Amino acid sequence: MFQIKTASTAGGDTYEKIARIAFANLTNGNWIQVVNIYDPTRLPNSVFINVTVNCSCGDSRVSEDYGLFETYPLRPGENLSSVANASGAPAELLQRFNPGSNFSAGSGIVFVPAKG
Repeated sequence: MFQIKTASTAGGDTYEKIARIAFANLTNGNWIQVVNIYDPTRLPNSVFINVTVNCSCGDSRVSEDYGLFETYPLRPGENLSSVANASGAPAELLQRFNPGSNFSAGSGIVFVPAKG
């Protein structure tokens, strides 16, 4: 399952660069190119583009209230509390969906429950 998000372009951007930097490799340039009209080698500045991001199905053993996971790239300085605040998901639920994950690692991916 996929979700479409938006991103604004800046000078020198390519679909691959946006996938790698802005979306932490949760997508790729080909997926972005398919849902946009711009030449991948000549993106205009300051336009909004669609970005296709992969989602996974939820785990009903953890909670039946959420049907999807959004992949969430951990960044330096984040922790369980900041991810919970950013995502709107309770910290306890994030831990149950991500057993053994270190939310303070500054890198890696965790799964955030989403309704969909």
